[in-house]
Amino acid sequence: MLEIKNVTKTFGGLKALDDISLIAEKQEIRFIIGPNGAGKTTLFNIISGILPSSHGSVKLEGTELTGLNVSERALCGVGRTMQVTSLFNNFTVIENLTLAVQAKKSSYSIWWLADRKKGLHDETWAVLKKLGLDRIASKFVWELPHGDMRIVEIAIALAGNPKLILLDEPFSGMSLGEAKRMIEVIRSLKNEVTVLAIEHDMGVVMDLADRITVLDKGQVVAEGSPDEIRSNNQVKVLYLGE
Repeated sequence: MLEIKNVTKTFGGLKALDDISLIAEKQEIRFIIGPNGAGKTTLFNIISGILPSSHGSVKLEGTELTGLNVSERALCGVGRTMQVTSLFNNFTVIENLTLAVQAKKSSYSIWWLADRKKGLHDETWAVLKKLGLDRIASKFVWELPHGDMRIVEIAIALAGNPKLILLDEPFSGMSLGEAKRMIEVIRSLKNEVTVLAIEHDMGVVMDLADRITVLDKGQVVAEGSPDEIRSNNQVKVLYLGE
């Protein structure tokens, strides 16, 4: 699904990413882990088009993304959530989702015919129900607990019908109950999309991941299944502090 080949990113004399290559398969849950400053978010910014790479290639299902902007990559099937929640707080949940659904349409007007509006409404509700958000559809975003806000963000990303979804620290700041629900949500995505996630909670990573990629100082230092990463001596020293 995703092929990253020899990607490098430099900022002046600093090499944030150094010749990174990885492949994520269709419907795989892949976690990217590593210490702060390892290059995880920089890698996500390059995949999603926020930053250009200095060198290398990013392909989604064989389509070259290098050179495309964020909107063009979204149309190719790249969805993303950010580290910091970014929603329209004074809009309701369903209003946030409706905007996301209509954004992928070629055009939209308040003068749309009723049947076209109905299609938009039905599509919005389908996404809400899929993630269990229909129960809070009429609530304003500012009323929601942190965990629900994070799930609304995932719903907005799904509204674009992505093939790949990038989750940047989805469990950050969550209570135990919220984290359990997020685990269920991410597992439910596996049948539809490839998930690439950055996360620091190693318990969550080991529980959810099909494969794990470990970064340090802008380089891939280990890659494998949770069991392989758990037993990797370099990872124990670098990341787990053993």
